[in-house]
Amino acid sequence: MITRQNSLGVTALFATVCVLLLVTTITFFTARTIVNDQRIYKNVYDTVLAKNAVQAGQDYGLGYLNDNPNTVTDNQTINGTLSNGATYTILYTFLNGNQRIQIRSTGVSPSGVSTRILTVETQRQLIVDTPSIPLASKSTLSMSNDTRITNTENNFTVQLGGVISFNNDAATYLASGKSSYKNHIVSDVTQNDNALASQTAEQLQQIYLGRLMTDFQSIANITYTFNSDHNFNSEFSGNNETGQVIYLNMQGHKATLTGATIVATEAAPATVVINGTAEISNDVKFYGNLYVNGTLIIQNGAILNGLIFTTGQVTLKNDAKITGAIVSSSSISMLNDAQLIYNLSTLNAASAGKPIQYGVIAGSWKDF
Repeated sequence: MITRQNSLGVTALFATVCVLLLVTTITFFTARTIVNDQRIYKNVYDTVLAKNAVQAGQDYGLGYLNDNPNTVTDNQTINGTLSNGATYTILYTFLNGNQRIQIRSTGVSPSGVSTRILTVETQRQLIVDTPSIPLASKSTLSMSNDTRITNTENNFTVQLGGVISFNNDAATYLASGKSSYKNHIVSDVTQNDNALASQTAEQLQQIYLGRLMTDFQSIANITYTFNSDHNFNSEFSGNNETGQVIYLNMQGHKATLTGATIVATEAAPATVVINGTAEISNDVKFYGNLYVNGTLIIQNGAILNGLIFTTGQVTLKNDAKITGAIVSSSSISMLNDAQLIYNLSTLNAASAGKPIQYGVIAGSWKDF
């Protein structure tokens, strides 16, 4: 016989079992939810780590390309590891030679579970000013003995922080003919330019070269170091310098080029950076840019095609001929039939040593 007391016990037991079942069910689903949330969190976390890795790879890849614009090769890969263990792989693909390069970055989370890929296309471009006139100097210019500066591409020939002096039949020439000469200085010549005079030698190097001359050593294809004066005829006689950036670390001494030496070619001009003084003479033919961290003498029929940049005094004499432009932090002297002819095409062609920057092409960014 079921008593009232037994009935209450059964009810209580049933209620307890129900409560336990409910608690167990809640605990089970809570635990399952926590596990799922942890799995989701880990997946999200891995995805974030992979995304950070792919972005780090892309940033490093663009920076590396801009630090080494002339040495990166088609299909070159670079691998890296972040401090958290995530990794990235960079792949360079040439789309139009080295003028247009795709950077593909693959980022992998530390666990290896998540992978992200990011591609972007970059365009090669110069980041320095090309002179728009034949001659610019922070200091003075002296012209004598039938020397001439010619610019048939615009109406400017000389820009100076100091003054110009004409002697004998020295003159400047425009497309219209003879322009400035002794006792007749007109608008093609700018003197006492305060903005130019106030520029430091370092600032001029940044403007026209994109970096200090001494910094070219780190990007040079060829470097020579000497602790005494040296003639470079033999080093430049085999045309190994064509299309190259060459750094001559003279450590305060003089570099010379003489005879009928030909430096580079018109099709593949070089850039020669001389950390020291320089003298070029006797029918040397030079194709490219010449940067001299010191004084420079060009004489006796030597011909240079490109940009000349110096921190020291420049002397052009005895039928020396420059096709391109000259920029100097110091004074310039021209005498004995020396000529300077502005040529923008020559300046643009002689761009091998100018700093290059790759910029991201708008709309080429793909993240997947």
